[in-house]
Amino acid sequence: MAKLARTEMGVDKLTAVADRGYYKSEEILACHEAGITVFVPKTVTSSATAHGRFGKEDFIYDAKTNEYRCPAGERLIWRFSTVERGLKLSKYWSSNCQQCSLKGDCTPMRTALAIGADRAVLIESSEDLQPLAVAKLLKALVDKEQPSLVLLGKQAIDDDSNQTGQMLAALASLPQVTFASKVVVAEGKATVSREVDGGAETLSLTLPAVVTTDLRLNEPRYVTLPNIMKAKKKPLETIRPEDLGVDVTPRLKTLKVAEPPKRSARDVHGKGAFIMIIATVGLDLAMHVLQRLFHFSRPSHQSPFERAARTYLMNPFCLR
Repeated sequence: MAKLARTEMGVDKLTAVADRGYYKSEEILACHEAGITVFVPKTVTSSATAHGRFGKEDFIYDAKTNEYRCPAGERLIWRFSTVERGLKLSKYWSSNCQQCSLKGDCTPMRTALAIGADRAVLIESSEDLQPLAVAKLLKALVDKEQPSLVLLGKQAIDDDSNQTGQMLAALASLPQVTFASKVVVAEGKATVSREVDGGAETLSLTLPAVVTTDLRLNEPRYVTLPNIMKAKKKPLETIRPEDLGVDVTPRLKTLKVAEPPKRSARDVHGKGAFIMIIATVGLDLAMHVLQRLFHFSRPSHQSPFERAARTYLMNPFCLR
């Protein structure tokens, strides 16, 4: 068609624009060989867009604030970045994602299936789900599915509650470990390493059990196109809370949100440090350290104790 148009127009040079969905690669090649410049639209490679869900182009980036504006009009704030297969991935989300009415068109569970899950269960609700309600929903699924190991994040991305895993373990009468950085399952037991203030501790618990995870537990798999295509064929069951017999009516109501009163420098570097020292080394040694706090000798004449005390007390973590 482009060749005929050039002939009818009587011109030597012609620029053509191809319509998405109405051209073939052979036609583009023929135009190129005939000296006709062709502009083609960007190919739609997103499976989300192909299935009527929101694609990346629907999220507007603001470079000044390093935020995205989602189709629902919410601000998606930068949270953290990870590196997967040499690619830096930045995570953005809004605190209102959980109760957003457009959530079903935005973050489908097909992503989890593409990463490696065999099947998925999506519980849809228009209520503002609080930690206890989520724990009850998961308890109903645990009773139904009878898993040997329940893995959860250590805290929610919207309210940072850090409650659901502990509540689920209590409701289901299952042993639990929180903030896991390493999990090894063998012979009906799970050996879990978790980070604590003093370093790390390793615990062993009998399965079934509930484990909440930390960021350092693993690196998510890179989602490849073949796995995205396979995920379309994996089962995805959608249910509602009433199907599980769970009442998700909110029990808590936020009355007021306010900043805490500002603490004086004396409170931060005095009482705060003193409490931290007592909790770590005991009252007697803490008193001895504080007595020497402002009476250190010159660095060249300091005893090992003085050097250790100065290092400890100058640690920002100690003075928080």
